[in-house]
Amino acid sequence: MTAWIRQAQRGKCDPEEAYEIFSLSAAHWAFLAAFGTMSGMLLDYLFGVSFDAVLIFSLSVFPAFGLLSAADAARARSAGKANAAPKRAGKRGENRRTYRPIAHRWIIPVTASVVPAAGWAGILFAG
Repeated sequence: MTAWIRQAQRGKCDPEEAYEIFSLSAAHWAFLAAFGTMSGMLLDYLFGVSFDAVLIFSLSVFPAFGLLSAADAARARSAGKANAAPKRAGKRGENRRTYRPIAHRWIIPVTASVVPAAGWAGILFAG
């Protein structure tokens, strides 16, 4: 799956295939968030690991990467719709690039994980 994601991130596949790959990736990140929450309960019960710390990590980091995959999937789907639209008469000779990957990918997961982590820490530890 990693090879498929890298191929889609580089824009070396058609938009429909990229949409399927990124949608599957977003589902895996959602599963990891849920699994992290459930395993946090088990770790707290068995070993006394702080459930709040595991919950903050599970509800901030994993959903951030899921958001990135969902953004890629939405972008690929819109590129697929643009590819299906008929070309104008003056643009027949030109090849349009239908799917372009997100340029600065690191911004989305960093922003989407730091902000909720601060919020969850304030709710769980201060509240």
